[in-house]
Amino acid sequence: MDMKNVRKEINMISEKLNRTFAVVEEMIFQDAKKDPTGAQTYKLTVTLNQIFTELTEVMTKTGQAANASLHLTDKIDKLQARTTALNMQQIEEDLRQVREENQKLIEKYKDITKGKTPKIDKSTKSKKSGVSKRLVVEEAEDDGRYASDDE
Repeated sequence: MDMKNVRKEINMISEKLNRTFAVVEEMIFQDAKKDPTGAQTYKLTVTLNQIFTELTEVMTKTGQAANASLHLTDKIDKLQARTTALNMQQIEEDLRQVREENQKLIEKYKDITKGKTPKIDKSTKSKKSGVSKRLVVEEAEDDGRYASDDE
């Protein structure tokens, strides 16, 4: 049930309550003039009307609070989606920068090793295979490929 329908229902109930109270009040007030019990009944009817009026006010405020809660939840969802999109943009920008830096390092490495072929030295241990591979640049003819001890 959406909030507009709840609000309409509360308004209809309040109006019906006010109309009913007006009719009952008039009838009891006439009897209260003649009978002391009628006076007590009139006071109780007025008190009952006040309680129902307060109840409808509480229902209205509860509806407004629920509506505000839904509005805030929607706003939170939108902000989270926006934040996620901004985070994704930042990640993409960081990735682009890393790729640029990698490309620059590759170019720099190629400039440094011109005329030299990198060779893999397996003399120290690694965590995975027990052997670590260390890049060693040796003077060699540049044949366009990397040499290793396995060759």
